[in-house]
Amino acid sequence: MPAAPRVSVLIPCYHSHTTLGACLAALKRQTMTSFEVVVVNSSQDAETGRVVQREMPEAVFSQCDKRLLPHAARNRAAAMASGEILVFTDPDCRLCPEALQLMVRAIESGHDPVGGAVEGEDADGWFLRGVHYCKFSWWLSGGWAEIRPDVPTAIVAYSRDLWLRVGPFMEEYFCGDTLLSYRLLELGCRPWFEPRIRVWHTHRCNLRGFLAERYQRGADFGRARWRFQSWSRARLALYLAAVPALPAVMAGRSLRYSAGSGRLLEALGALPLIFSGNAAWCLGEAVSHWRGLWRNS
Repeated sequence: MPAAPRVSVLIPCYHSHTTLGACLAALKRQTMTSFEVVVVNSSQDAETGRVVQREMPEAVFSQCDKRLLPHAARNRAAAMASGEILVFTDPDCRLCPEALQLMVRAIESGHDPVGGAVEGEDADGWFLRGVHYCKFSWWLSGGWAEIRPDVPTAIVAYSRDLWLRVGPFMEEYFCGDTLLSYRLLELGCRPWFEPRIRVWHTHRCNLRGFLAERYQRGADFGRARWRFQSWSRARLALYLAAVPALPAVMAGRSLRYSAGSGRLLEALGALPLIFSGNAAWCLGEAVSHWRGLWRNS
């Protein structure tokens, strides 16, 4: 019987057939060869399965009979995985050839979990570059390896031992990765960011969809913060009073990280979208806090 692969790459899919092929093709170019791929698809179509069969027939494939939110699909993939290192990525991401090897080395060096840099597509125009800087300017390549409060599930690896202690993701929240980072902090673990580990992320949205997604993520984060961080009513009131200034503060942080990655000029060009996306997020979070205050008054 062949030995179990050391690494399991976990990919949640929902109507992802247009990007999954490139994701799997990038995995086939990895410098590490001993790994398995687990794909969990919850869209009710046959296209995703066909892509897997064509590009990587040896992958473990699970077809769900109902829609799963992303973190629920990730949990299902993790439960099916056999590797001692679990690598989470997305079907619209392409890993650099050294990604898996670098993640294994980082975990062997005591950095657990370890995340990487998220790049936009070179061909993206001004709008999609702005979307990318709004979402991922905190995790760009070209900076330095360091401890970060959290790392995105677009490219993050956990040892199985740590995953069993902190997982699974909370499935009802889109910000389940952030909630997992809270559990890591409780255990004294801090995510390690290694910018040499890179993925290229494909964005497909228009302005309305981008702002709606940012609003939804902010509202979801507000619900989670209300539930799990136990903020006092006074602290929540102070937060609501500060909301008008927060988009600018968040944009400033994005510019600082972009400067550290040598991308300040590009980020400055995208500043209107960075600010608008952050404003939508803050509005969604503020609405959640306001509703929470009234529910608990």
